[in-house]
Amino acid sequence: DRAEELTLYYVPGKSAQGSVYERFAQEGLPGEPRPVRVPVAPLTLADPAVDLLKIDVEGHEAAVVRGCAALRPRWLYIEVTLARQGLPAMRALCERSWGAIVSEAILEASPARLDVLLGFAP
Repeated sequence: DRAEELTLYYVPGKSAQGSVYERFAQEGLPGEPRPVRVPVAPLTLADPAVDLLKIDVEGHEAAVVRGCAALRPRWLYIEVTLARQGLPAMRALCERSWGAIVSEAILEASPARLDVLLGFAP
């Protein structure tokens, strides 16, 4: 939701797996994670209408939703980290950003997170 720099950790030579949390960057991978500073900024597009917006950001969902508020997605696929904010709080934030939710489906659930598909009125 604001321009800044964050530290991203990754294991060189491995998959595209990376994380702002060092322990998650190497989860299941041999090797030591390395830090790299990366710029982040709110997302804006010339045409704010998008069909699908996918958010999977390890607990930073609220900041990303606020940073994408200028977009107008028809569908949002979001991984909600339950320990940081629950699904009701995420629904409310999305409705403030993009209007009424007209469709919702939980695609995958675990004790720590939910993968949710939300649809918005055009």
